[in-house]
Amino acid sequence: PRLVVVSMWRGYGTGGGYEWGSNFTSYDQAWLASLTRLVRQLRGIGAKVLVLGPIPDPHVDVPICLSSHLDDVTACAPTRSTAVNQSGIAAESTATHAGGGQYADTTELFCTADRCPVIVGNTMVYLDWTHLTLERSRLLAPAVGALADRALAHG
Repeated sequence: PRLVVVSMWRGYGTGGGYEWGSNFTSYDQAWLASLTRLVRQLRGIGAKVLVLGPIPDPHVDVPICLSSHLDDVTACAPTRSTAVNQSGIAAESTATHAGGGQYADTTELFCTADRCPVIVGNTMVYLDWTHLTLERSRLLAPAVGALADRALAHG
């Protein structure tokens, strides 16, 4: 392949019962070293590598939250500082570049300067507490396509 796009869930080690037997924590040294190693291995087959940063964490099951706050959608929209692990994103970006890949911080696709809305226009962003709705994914397709084009064009 000319381009490999890497995305992953970053909920490991965060508690809340979502561990599923993992023995590591997202953004820890083992995570970052493994990301660098993966990017190097993929570059070794001749592919360019684009690692997509995380989607913001709403910290709630969004449809359930919305059903409880029909008159105040903002009650379900986390603050940007709560939903985005900026230090983790910076560390992943460094690890990706160390392996020869490119990193895309996707925060701007989801958040304003202060909040990460759970409804944009008439489209719900989250299907649950971690997955995007099909409709929002389709609306983001051109932006992700542009990230892929940029990765292919990058040296």
